[in-house]
Amino acid sequence: MIKRSFTRLLTAGRKAGMIRGDVPQTLIIEMLLAATHQIMNPQKLDELNLTAKAGYSAIIDVILRGAMTAQGREEL
Repeated sequence: MIKRSFTRLLTAGRKAGMIRGDVPQTLIIEMLLAATHQIMNPQKLDELNLTAKAGYSAIIDVILRGAMTAQGREEL
């Protein structure tokens, strides 16, 4: 589900000039998947003192902001 959803999002974002073209989309998606896999489990969330919502929001925010162009970050 993550791969499908984010592939569409990143493709549209790239066409709109919001997502960097110098980083492969597949790498961005793999980073999202790896971070989600490592952090989104009850033991790690408890260790980090995060709710599931806060943990996932942080993953998305950090990785996607890094994938955005300066224009994309300005338009947030």
